[in-house]
Amino acid sequence: MEKPNANGTFLKHQERHALLPVPAPENESGSVLSYEHLSYAVPAKKELPKVLVDDISVRVRAGELLAIMGPSGAGKSTLLDLMAFRKDATEGGKLDSTAAREVMSSIRTLARAEGMIIIASIHQPSLDTLSQFTNVMLLAKGKLCFYGGVEELSGFFEAWGRPVGRFSNPADHAMNFLNTDFGSAIEPTTKGSTSAEDFQEFYLTYRSQSQPRARQAFSSAWNTSSTSNFAPNIGFDDSYTTHPGADSSNLQAGKAGPAGTLLWNTLTLAERSVKNYTRNLLAYGVRAGMYGGMGFMLATIWIRLGDADSIINDRLSVHFYSVAFLAFMSVAGIPGFLEERAVYYRESKNGLYSTLPFVLANTLVNIPFLFLCTVFFTLICYWAIGLNPGAGAFFRFLGFLFLALFTAESQVLVIAALLPIFVAALAICAL
Repeated sequence: MEKPNANGTFLKHQERHALLPVPAPENESGSVLSYEHLSYAVPAKKELPKVLVDDISVRVRAGELLAIMGPSGAGKSTLLDLMAFRKDATEGGKLDSTAAREVMSSIRTLARAEGMIIIASIHQPSLDTLSQFTNVMLLAKGKLCFYGGVEELSGFFEAWGRPVGRFSNPADHAMNFLNTDFGSAIEPTTKGSTSAEDFQEFYLTYRSQSQPRARQAFSSAWNTSSTSNFAPNIGFDDSYTTHPGADSSNLQAGKAGPAGTLLWNTLTLAERSVKNYTRNLLAYGVRAGMYGGMGFMLATIWIRLGDADSIINDRLSVHFYSVAFLAFMSVAGIPGFLEERAVYYRESKNGLYSTLPFVLANTLVNIPFLFLCTVFFTLICYWAIGLNPGAGAFFRFLGFLFLALFTAESQVLVIAALLPIFVAALAICAL
């Protein structure tokens, strides 16, 4: 099944382009993150869509670190966005070579100890920093130019006839061929081609070689079993091996329906929100505990009110404070929403989805949580206070209280969206 992006654009390459995780083989242990044939294009006026990521497959095992490298415009950030792992390895500030090495060394130790999967883009790393990664992927103009172990880079360049100098960094050496913005110091081998194209063409040839040395070098990154249920890890299918000159001209652009795009984006964002909630049980558990504590407080203040005419005002107070207290505690959702807003702002700017699926996904996920909190509060205080014991009255109280809480939650999120500063949004919501 093909999955559209936010603009409804998808790509076909022999009907095999799909953003689908690939299951791990049964003979392997540990988690495996795998994507097959990732492609992404953006519409262009009076031209074919501009391909930013061109048929890239990624496969990383637990405990492995993959470095994605390439010049500006290579498609690194877009590829990370497609995999929902948008994080630069040194994002947040400039690090010197020693600091960058220590950061990656710590991440590597943590990944191996906890069985984590690390995928990061990194710019011009030192040799020590690069050696902290297990695998490296080189991109140029959205195309895959190399995918294998870090230790394989030197052997690859030697086989190409352009070995890495004695005092040179393999990463810098690769950039000399991949970056075509300023020309290349090495003459292209084919008239009209660039060094990046030569790089990719040789890589495809080198990968397809049957010599033991080539097979051994790529065995850790490419499953050569003919009975495997997933595509090679290298990122190109057999058609690329047979026709090395294949490029984006073979891609066909199409449009997905707006309803399908909206549904898919909404479900994907909702699934991600649920995972975030389950990974942050403390924050949401504390919030649910606040509602329970408020119900206990009201129950102890107005316990067993009775039904005398003299306590009419007390009953009105119970209804008023139930709505007022629970509505005011909606401000507890501001910090989490501001984090999600930052992610939404970045991903929407990259064209991954629009505002509507983000709003719908958050609404669908928040409704069950708010309803459960309302039920928790009501069960604690309703009968303890001595409100109408009938089932109809109970469910009316529950329904109106939930609608009031949902309205307050929506108002708080609107204010936080317009004023994304916690203290300021809190002050406005309290008015």
